[in-house]
Amino acid sequence: MAMDARLLDWLSVRLAPDMTRPRFYSLMSKYATPAEVFGASGAEIARVRGFDANLARGVLSNRGAAEVHRHAEKLESMGVRIVTRDDADYPVNLAQSSLGPPLLFVKGTLAPEDRYSIAMVGSRHATQYGRAVSSQFAAGLARYGMTVVSGFARGIDGEAHNAALKAGGRTIAVL
Repeated sequence: MAMDARLLDWLSVRLAPDMTRPRFYSLMSKYATPAEVFGASGAEIARVRGFDANLARGVLSNRGAAEVHRHAEKLESMGVRIVTRDDADYPVNLAQSSLGPPLLFVKGTLAPEDRYSIAMVGSRHATQYGRAVSSQFAAGLARYGMTVVSGFARGIDGEAHNAALKAGGRTIAVL
């Protein structure tokens, strides 16, 4: 199943050469959707804060580029879907941030109850005491319906994920 044109446009803008998150949001403050970006001229895009003629050309030439299609195919082959800030299942907590990630690459599900989440991060070289405490916290929070979020590193992060899952909770690993 090929990725739909709307998502390809989002991916094309986000993967454009030299596209930083601030530039992305500057562009999206002028244009409501990536499709509108691609409907604009290079001169119009060059007038957006943070852009010049070269950056504008890079954005416009990236629509449907082979590299974008390769990324889309790889994501699909791995069972990863793209969630944009415009999508209903984009996490509410992230949507409230002005510079949250414009795209999420999701494997698994995002659930409404993930709104109640807590980030647990710590040392990769955790002490036995640190592991025990993070495990107790994560399990207790999971039993109360909190989703544990971390970077999924070894140590405290991994301990928190394992404890939350053993307690019947949900976890989200941000890679």
